[in-house]
Amino acid sequence: MSRKHDPTKARRHWVYSREEVREMYGVCDGTISNWVRAGLKPVENTRPQLFAGYKLRQFLTNMRWPDGRPPQNGRLFCSVCIGFKALVTETINTSSVGTTCLSVTGMCTDCHSMLQADLSPDVVPEIFAASINLPGDSSEVIGDGVSGAVCRNGASIPPETNSANLHRLYDFRIYLESNRELDERTVDEYLRAVSRMSLLLGHKPFEQISIADARRFKDELRRRRELGGSQGLSGSTVLHTLSCCGTLFTWLQRRLSHYDGS
Repeated sequence: MSRKHDPTKARRHWVYSREEVREMYGVCDGTISNWVRAGLKPVENTRPQLFAGYKLRQFLTNMRWPDGRPPQNGRLFCSVCIGFKALVTETINTSSVGTTCLSVTGMCTDCHSMLQADLSPDVVPEIFAASINLPGDSSEVIGDGVSGAVCRNGASIPPETNSANLHRLYDFRIYLESNRELDERTVDEYLRAVSRMSLLLGHKPFEQISIADARRFKDELRRRRELGGSQGLSGSTVLHTLSCCGTLFTWLQRRLSHYDGS
């Protein structure tokens, strides 16, 4: 694999069309087909073919480092975050692989992906040590250290996994770029805010989110604001998140009304 295929080009909260992937990496359509046969999974086997950014990052990372990457300072390499990350302590499991090796699995503290590595037994204590939330290292710990928590650091929000929602997010991104004429960074902020909401609501299909769900989401944001510290959310983050999610539902309502009217 050519080193020009940089996994970080794909934003993990975005959804890309086949044509966009081709243009982003400067490859032909046949290369995309080869990637799909090699394990790159589209959102669904439908047309137009779409790819989740975080899946694209994982695939290209695994293509570049097929044997994985050795840990650094007790942190395993995450192909979604594209970096070495500590594991959530409560999720770490070890099992024997032969007589001189242990298989270590655990959840990435940033994106909640399950990470795995075969390590020497004398390295395992470093994995546990790195998973402890040390002072000054709180940005790498999500909420209360459990899956599903809403984190303070926007970059640490896990991406959307519901295939129906991923289709909606692709269309929503096109709307933000074309109709609202927002730049790439602002669009990314919108998609991360929506991912924050979706995470809290268990990746429920957007069309099925009720008023009660919206209230529950608002209450959770307020609670996070009151927490303060590394686990809290700033007032501006709360307002920005609500504004971005409100834009999604306004767009979605108009879209559904248009289809119902036709």
